[in-house]
Amino acid sequence: MRRLLPIFLLIVFSSFSKLAFVSPVFSACQTYFECSQNEDCASCCDGYTHCTYTCNRSVTPSRCAWSVGNSCTNWCDNGPCLYYSNVNPPGCYKNQVCCSGNPYDTRVVSCSGCSGGGGSSTPPPSDQSPKGYLDVLDPLTCSALGWACDPDRYSQALNVNINFGSTVAATGLANATREQAVANECGGNANHGFNIQLPPSYRDSTLRSYSAIALGINSAGTQNNNNTTLLGSPKSLACITCSISLPSLTLNGYGDSRTVTPTVIINPSGSTGYRVLNVAYSVNNTSALSISPTTSSSFPFGATITALTGTGSYSYTGTATITDSQGRTGGPTCAFTANVSIIPRAWWQVTNMDVVSGVGITSILPTASTYFNLKPGTSSSDTPGVPIYSGSINLGAGNVSETGWNVQTGVPQSYLSYNYNYFFSRVPAEVKNAWNNLTSPSLISGNISINSLTYFNNTNSYSFGGYRWILIQKNSSGVASLTINGTISVPSSSRYIFLVDGDLNINSNISVDTNGLIMFIVSGNINVNPYDVTSISGIYLTNNQFNTGTRGQNQDTSLNITGSVVALNRLNLQRSLTNNDNPAEKFTLSPSFILQIPYNFLQRNFNWREVNPGM
Repeated sequence: MRRLLPIFLLIVFSSFSKLAFVSPVFSACQTYFECSQNEDCASCCDGYTHCTYTCNRSVTPSRCAWSVGNSCTNWCDNGPCLYYSNVNPPGCYKNQVCCSGNPYDTRVVSCSGCSGGGGSSTPPPSDQSPKGYLDVLDPLTCSALGWACDPDRYSQALNVNINFGSTVAATGLANATREQAVANECGGNANHGFNIQLPPSYRDSTLRSYSAIALGINSAGTQNNNNTTLLGSPKSLACITCSISLPSLTLNGYGDSRTVTPTVIINPSGSTGYRVLNVAYSVNNTSALSISPTTSSSFPFGATITALTGTGSYSYTGTATITDSQGRTGGPTCAFTANVSIIPRAWWQVTNMDVVSGVGITSILPTASTYFNLKPGTSSSDTPGVPIYSGSINLGAGNVSETGWNVQTGVPQSYLSYNYNYFFSRVPAEVKNAWNNLTSPSLISGNISINSLTYFNNTNSYSFGGYRWILIQKNSSGVASLTINGTISVPSSSRYIFLVDGDLNINSNISVDTNGLIMFIVSGNINVNPYDVTSISGIYLTNNQFNTGTRGQNQDTSLNITGSVVALNRLNLQRSLTNNDNPAEKFTLSPSFILQIPYNFLQRNFNWREVNPGM
């Protein structure tokens, strides 16, 4: 069955055979026949030999357009003036047929005062309200999701307000693609979804009630205040938020590092199904600090911060991102910035002295202009000593010396043989005989404490070869030590050699005048009191450890050692100054001490053999 259907075109004939369209809906001929669902569009016009058809498949059912070859001078209305909303532009139209010519000649013209909609007897509404639904308020993204469209103009996206009471909290455009069900509600157009995020001022854990308001438009697409509160409104929402805290740090100079662990709290308290996705880290000065990893994605989300300079105040920032049990993105973030204070790490320095280590050498110098090994003077002929080590050397931000000389080589194990027993074996026989002949009270064994060197004028000592030789030997319990409680000052040209078969405890400063010497050869440890001792002079050799002592982190005073120190087990540099701008321990070579070492202690190797003078 075929019936005439208006084509919703305003057609003006400029001649019999040529048509001009005003605001056409379809590129087609003059009049449409409506085809059935199962009828091919082409066959729809069969039998009409004068039909020139064009198929329009954008509508259901399909339609064919046709035109005739005779002109018409008298048009008669062929139906009422009706309102049609599904044409462009929507409006009132009526069919007309030719009253004095070919009856197949028809046209559609606009009209006024239409009283029905699309052939319906119901009067068309002057304006239709928007429709839609507030589907959900998402706590993770703190956003409102739903759809909205206006029957007056399905092709246009609507603005949607998210209201907290009468206050517009956020606004957005409903233009996202949704499922077919939305398209069915919106004239076949699925692009009417919205996902509107609330601003930061509402992104907190306070429970609030929100409504979605679709802002209506007319058929021309202009907002007309015909607004609609969408179905599903109101809904309550408390957004997921978080807070993060990080510790402030104090790093002790170049190369020092600390591992930090954040504390992240997810709100509202008691929320389930949410977790930390990751924590991203950054530093405010990449030349002074490094941090690794820059993003931590597994519990406990820690990172390690390392000082790349010797001093200064800096900061680092951690930013946590929250997700849900499904790992969705778009969750809240929270950040915290903590301070990092780099104070110079405790370091030590030598002047005009070779440093020999069977392992490595470490002294974390605070600046690039700081040298580990200094020259003894300012003359161009003065040269610094040479560090010699078998492992590695770490001088922080500083440098070895002005010359840069250093040697990485294996240190002979034979060096370890120059210990207490070796030097005891080299004591002159006259001295050993004298010690053996000493009897109580002239020979005291065990633990001895002194306040001055005069203690040994007649006890445990024997003068020979320009030296006073002093022996502290173990008692019957196998215990021996020497504790110096009073300030020791070695007079000019006086020379003391101590052999202590136990520990040496230094509780007071020791000084040596010109051409004087004091030498300690110890089988146990040498312990320096950090509270009372700031300067010692002499030659110190221990089978075990030389401990400089400490009051606590960054609480010590510097220790200046003039002479030589040999620790066959460990040189334990323990002091740390308040700001560590200066070396905590400083060693300065005294060549005069070396020159005054007893001849017997100086190793000289000779190979003797007879040779034939005639060879």
